Amino acid sequence: MSQTVFFHAVSLGIVLSLTPCRAGEAAASDAQREVQAVAVEFLNLFRIDNPTPAARLTEILADDCVKIAADNAIIKGKEAAADDAKEWIGRIRDGFKSFEPKLDPQWVRVDDNMAIIFGKMTCEGQPKEGDAPLRVTFCKTMVFRKTGGKWLLVLHQDTAPQLKAAGTNP
Repeated sequence: MSQTVFFHAVSLGIVLSLTPCRAGEAAASDAQREVQAVAVEFLNLFRIDNPTPAARLTEILADDCVKIAADNAIIKGKEAAADDAKEWIGRIRDGFKSFEPKLDPQWVRVDDNMAIIFGKMTCEGQPKEGDAPLRVTFCKTMVFRKTGGKWLLVLHQDTAPQLKAAGTNP
């Protein structure tokens, strides 16, 4: 296991052990809503219709952002993660008439300056060529750090997708 992956596994273990914000349920809910809004804004960069403006990408990513892709590739640093996201945005726009990522958070935990979201991300789209819709489901982990009053994406990880045509059983 590389030092980077080990570091992030340890970091995730620390984040997972954090207790939710105890300043009252409203405060915890507000922080969770803030973090989830940033997560959705990031994922909406990849939409075909009404996407998040691409200029927001560098405002969402932390300088030390790490992406662990579904193929286990590790992308380190804000610039490399932004370049990777832009490449995927281009691929999606070139290959799909419609494309919509949806996040179904299964677990959200927030502390004063760290947050983690774990859930399922489903991407549905209609390719430009061919008539079979695409549906891809990932397990998605996103870790955020609050810096200067903003939630920044520090780590995002996808599992290998399960590909299936829309409307079929998994």
